[in-house]
Amino acid sequence: MIELRWKKLAVENLGMPPSSHPIQFGERDFRILQIRYDIRQRDAHACQRCGVSEDALPRALHVHHIDGNKMNNADSNLIALCPRCHAQIRRDATL
Repeated sequence: MIELRWKKLAVENLGMPPSSHPIQFGERDFRILQIRYDIRQRDAHACQRCGVSEDALPRALHVHHIDGNKMNNADSNLIALCPRCHAQIRRDATL
């Protein structure tokens, strides 16, 4: 589990599509990483709440499920957020 988590972080931090990354992933992992990569691309690698560029961050943007359903991976339900905005939205949702 730790190795898989490291692999996911490596791909996100390198900012390359999973298909071109030298580390091999399982089919499910590949799909999730591809979705995250595609959403960041769609959102121009910028936080859709505050506008900060992914280049200004030490790690990749998060991909947030708008409706809170982690099984709903429709493009219309996903948005790229910086870690700060993502934490704020998650905190607000628990109130």
